[in-house]
Amino acid sequence: MRKLLRGNSGSAMVEFAIAMPFLILLLIGVIELGRYMCFAIVTQHASEAGAQYGAQSLANAVNNTQIEAAVAADAPNVSVTASPQAICLSSGQSLSCPVGTPSPGVTEYIQVRVSGTFKSLLNYPGIPNNVPITATTTMRVLAQ
Repeated sequence: MRKLLRGNSGSAMVEFAIAMPFLILLLIGVIELGRYMCFAIVTQHASEAGAQYGAQSLANAVNNTQIEAAVAADAPNVSVTASPQAICLSSGQSLSCPVGTPSPGVTEYIQVRVSGTFKSLLNYPGIPNNVPITATTTMRVLAQ
């Protein structure tokens, strides 16, 4: 009887049963973190695509519809919103952008801000289920 009580044959299975919930929780956390990072990267790339489209020419820089279309085309499976904005600088000072051809010494930039909401697969206590993500890209308009 003493030999039976001192056996170690089932101890590994008991330790595994105790550790398994923690391992599963860790695995789910890694998957959620990966999904969050993927959404953040897609959002950043979408803002870069919109800024690249707007930076091609002055006509593209003011075409908000096409910039938003470029953002949507770059992030087809993600719900994002784009808000392009033209920025003009002269001698380091910000000023309102002129319509048409800019004045000499004025450099025009296009800034595209893309925002979306990451939705978690599971509800975790103390962690919000929806996390807003925003990406902003600013590029100089090439053909001025």
